[in-house]
Amino acid sequence: MKQFLSQLPTECQSLTIEPRHKVAIDHFLMVDGTVWVVLLTTMPGDCPKAWHMTKREYWSIQPKHGTRDRYIRENMTPTLTGTMNPPKPQQPSLF
Repeated sequence: MKQFLSQLPTECQSLTIEPRHKVAIDHFLMVDGTVWVVLLTTMPGDCPKAWHMTKREYWSIQPKHGTRDRYIRENMTPTLTGTMNPPKPQQPSLF
C-alpha cells in the first residue's frame, strides 16, 4: 500500500483506511488544475487504484445516484493500479 501511495503526489499520500473499514476513496484537488481520485482497499482480490483528470472533467460528471468518486470508481479506467491483494483463503469443506 505504501509503495502505491509513493507513486502519487504528496497531497494524496495522507489517505488512510479507517479502522474496521476495508475501503477508502477520496478526491484531491491539485494546484495545477487537476484532480486525483484515489481508492485504497484491503479487500481480497482487489487492488488500490487512482484516476487523474482535469477539474473540468471531474466537475462535469453528474451521476444520477451516488457520488462522483463512486461513479469514477465504477465506470472509468484507472490511471494507476497497485498490486493485487492476496485472494481470500479457501475454507475447508465439511462435506
